[in-house]
Amino acid sequence: MKVGLPMELLSFDWIRRLKEDIHALAPQVELCHVPAATSARRPVPLSEGDACFPFKKMVRTAMALLPQVDRLVVPRLVRLDGHLLCPNFRAFPDLVALNRDRLPGPARKIPIIDTLVDITDAGDEERVRLLLLRALLGPETAPPAAPFPRPQSAGHKAAALQDKLRGYDRTIALIGRAYMVGDAHLNMGIPAILASQGYGIVTPQDFDFSDLDRAAARDDYYAKTMYWRGARECLGAFRHICAEHEPAGIIYLLSFNCGVDALVRIELMSLHKKLANKIPMMVLVGDEHSQQEHVVTRLEAFLDVIDGITTS
Repeated sequence: MKVGLPMELLSFDWIRRLKEDIHALAPQVELCHVPAATSARRPVPLSEGDACFPFKKMVRTAMALLPQVDRLVVPRLVRLDGHLLCPNFRAFPDLVALNRDRLPGPARKIPIIDTLVDITDAGDEERVRLLLLRALLGPETAPPAAPFPRPQSAGHKAAALQDKLRGYDRTIALIGRAYMVGDAHLNMGIPAILASQGYGIVTPQDFDFSDLDRAAARDDYYAKTMYWRGARECLGAFRHICAEHEPAGIIYLLSFNCGVDALVRIELMSLHKKLANKIPMMVLVGDEHSQQEHVVTRLEAFLDVIDGITTS
């Protein structure tokens, strides 16, 4: 059996752990994340509206996977670690189903697994995990032998980051949502460009979310709790990285048309003036029209500023 799981969803730790569970419980299942190359022109899905490019890309990946799989996993993501995710994720399964019904042939009948994922604590995590596995593998599926492994301890994360940065004298903090930072198309090749110039890269995903959550609590936006998980991750990462790692520069990577990112951008710029005004900072906005030459030019200018500071 082939099961589709859009690659963009793998940016979430919870989805990656679910993938490991599927491999352990049903090794016969072939998980597909990247659509097979095809020369046929794919129609733009309906009702993408004014969504950000990462969400559009996610919908298009799901639609491209549908004709190639027997089932498609697109959970209805509402909350992780007690914090809300982007509202678009709640409608993700509905949007995929709407577009599935337009497809010709057998693809119109491919089942969509749209289990509600609303997780605040470990009990929620285990309950949702079992519901999704049974929806995918059948109601008789036995509970996994062991609960989800908890996120690595701070010691393990610190050791992994130290290994990652070994050989680099200077680092850049690349702050952004996991699906922006980790996707080679969405991040516009920025990590590769920085590495080619001799810079190590520190991202929010190099730390436990619990640590970043505590750091973010010190600067909740205008005295109001920042309840969006991605926003708390970026806000906490800014504080934590500036305090603990003294980066040579900071890049905030966000997607065009994201309202939450627009607010976080203002907050980070304010924090930068207050806490880290000696560290150069640049904001890069990515969308579906971004050109690589534009990104390279801006990065070259940014690194020239950093070089000028370090040599003066």
